[in-house]
Amino acid sequence: MILVRGWLWDPLSRKEVPPLEFASQMNEFLQQEHVTGTVIVEWRWSRVPADIFDADREFTSFARAANAEAARSGHCVNYLGHSAGAALVYSAASHGVRMGYMGTLGLPTRGSARPGSVMQWENFYTSTQSNDIEGRFWASDMAADHNIDLKMPHRNFWESSEVARITAVGIARSWNECRP
Repeated sequence: MILVRGWLWDPLSRKEVPPLEFASQMNEFLQQEHVTGTVIVEWRWSRVPADIFDADREFTSFARAANAEAARSGHCVNYLGHSAGAALVYSAASHGVRMGYMGTLGLPTRGSARPGSVMQWENFYTSTQSNDIEGRFWASDMAADHNIDLKMPHRNFWESSEVARITAVGIARSWNECRP
């Protein structure tokens, strides 16, 4: 599983950020789904808005290489991105990068179609921010398998045990279907 964080508020903390507890939560839920767990890699990027175009190219290249490596052992790679990180994950899928599971947390776009390279797509959004009434900006109407309103602040998505649980179920579902 490749995790891609979005932009952060504090410019000084954009490179190094504390580890996510999300990984251990998700692996616990995976075990409940009778999947032994997954190796979780966090893709690091500067997360400065001006870097998004370079990051898009670099991430797509990285994802292609990760998929090639995983395919040699018969596995698919799963992806989960938050905010600008979700835009990078979605862009890579749109460029044909194969994904067993794609999770987008607060994808900053609307109404986009499901890329053909994705087996299972869960799209999480929020309708609780005052500047985002009813999820109009944060992708409530994507052509995902499921669009899920977490009803929590956009920046707190990584703290959601519901995201970890739903992601684990999606990975388990794609585990049986995805062939590299």
